[in-house]
Amino acid sequence: RKDRHRVFAKWLVQKFGVEGLSSGSGVLDVAGGKGELCQALFDLGVKNATLLDPDPRCDAETVPFQVIGRPLIGDGSDLTTDTKDNERVGQLVRSCSLIAGLHPDGATEAIIDTSLRLGVPFAILPCCFSRKLFPKTDRPIDTNTDPHQSYSLFCHYLFEKAPIGMRFQVENLPFQGRNKVIYLSSFSCLPIESSLNST
Repeated sequence: RKDRHRVFAKWLVQKFGVEGLSSGSGVLDVAGGKGELCQALFDLGVKNATLLDPDPRCDAETVPFQVIGRPLIGDGSDLTTDTKDNERVGQLVRSCSLIAGLHPDGATEAIIDTSLRLGVPFAILPCCFSRKLFPKTDRPIDTNTDPHQSYSLFCHYLFEKAPIGMRFQVENLPFQGRNKVIYLSSFSCLPIESSLNST
């Protein structure tokens, strides 16, 4: 379990390439806590990355990546609004190469929404799905369809957020636990194909 950030980083490099991930401000790691994913990416040769977390548990002065002590909410519009105080944050978020989340809990859906708004790829490993983590949801509670009733329903809900003509993809990473990665590799117009039930 402690190596899952390295497994995810290796998968990202294999899928998107070091050069692609390093472009712009690099990977935006949402709710990454200690910045372990960012560090693992740097260890694999990625040149740029940013940790976005409301309570980052690393020393921003000593790590090789950028650190933003803010949450990701909705489609991230509050982070990219052009104001004097927000200029650095907005630039880092707008120019990211990919938005990543390794068990980002309440920021999971926001990663997809921000990715679609900015037109950049994303890769997330959903974990917690409790409605308590999504207090602002206006979706009705239905035990048969409510995405916050089970991990499986939550993953299906996230997968189906793909706009018409766009395809999200799914793979399982080689570690125990919730290892399903849902991702968008490009913005090419492809039919939506579900592989959530594959093992």
